Amino acid sequence: LDKRLTLIFRPNLAYLDFLQEGWRLEHSNVHDKSSEYVIKGVVYNEMKGAFSENSSVFSQNLLNNLLPDNTYGFVSGGNPLEIPKLSHKNLVDFHSKYYHPSNARIYTYGNFNLLKTLEYVSSEYLSDCNGIDNSYSRIPSQARWDKPRNVHISSRFDNMGAPFERQNQIAIALLMSDVTDNQETFVLHVLSELLIRGPNSSFYKSLIEPNFSGGYNQATGYDPQIKDTFFCVGLQDLRVEDFGSVQDIFD
Repeated sequence: LDKRLTLIFRPNLAYLDFLQEGWRLEHSNVHDKSSEYVIKGVVYNEMKGAFSENSSVFSQNLLNNLLPDNTYGFVSGGNPLEIPKLSHKNLVDFHSKYYHPSNARIYTYGNFNLLKTLEYVSSEYLSDCNGIDNSYSRIPSQARWDKPRNVHISSRFDNMGAPFERQNQIAIALLMSDVTDNQETFVLHVLSELLIRGPNSSFYKSLIEPNFSGGYNQATGYDPQIKDTFFCVGLQDLRVEDFGSVQDIFD
């Protein structure tokens, strides 16, 4: 437990670890110093993998454009195009600013003595830290727009996907309640399920039964896990000419 607490609460953030886990330049052929340089790194390659699926790219851009004015306007795991701009000093400074007990919520799970566990965490970690004013890290609510915004993004062709002319997606998203409003968030979650799930739901009848798409995309539904919750209805595998029909049905 001591070792695990050290890794979690007091990481070394060593420069060599940053090169391994973050990003680094390496020869494409490690045995040939004249070979071209390529970017390597665990996180860098993980995020390249995450952005290899068009649905993931679509959902990520939807979130970034729906909530552009705070932390949700960025890719939390790191955009592969931006990761090489991160320095070791950037990482250390970010950790010292945001990874503080005053910014944390500690949860326990399992069949063990809760009091002893909390006493251990307190003596080994929390007692060494002083409380700070963490107002600088609180996420503000997204300012509501006075009119709709349309955003178009491009992605790669999927050889295993629908015919080329149908490799398109559309989503319409609306900001809802603050996540701390438990009653409103719960009601909206239930309501969204009634609107989109099952063949008898309103959106299924109006958007899926006409059969001009490949069905809902993965962005569809109510997201109750971020500061400003939002409701989204989206379709995949449809022609660009059908975008207007989707908007008309939604309206």
